[in-house]
Amino acid sequence: MGQMLAVGDIKVLLTKSLTREEMEEALTAGGMAMAVGSQLYDEQEFNQYRNPLWRVLRTKYVTKMSKGDMITRAPTLTEHFETWLREQIQHWRDVANESVTIDPGTMQTQLF
Repeated sequence: MGQMLAVGDIKVLLTKSLTREEMEEALTAGGMAMAVGSQLYDEQEFNQYRNPLWRVLRTKYVTKMSKGDMITRAPTLTEHFETWLREQIQHWRDVANESVTIDPGTMQTQLF
């Protein structure tokens, strides 16, 4: 608990998911060019590079979502529709990993 990732940890994870060239491009674009091809910075804390690298990866590897991914469950007969809708909006925000601004009233009107 409370352990921080190092630059070397991220390099290992990226090499498991990407080709070497893709990993080097992502690290360079994320402000970690000094870590490309060198082990000198592997023990450096990753936290300061986290947001820029995630931004690069999200831009390059867009999550493809379908309508089926958006709905987690159907509302029950006894459940208030707006409660279910708010739960779905929160789920969509979590899946999209961004602040989705959806007005429940507008969404309710569109659904009906």
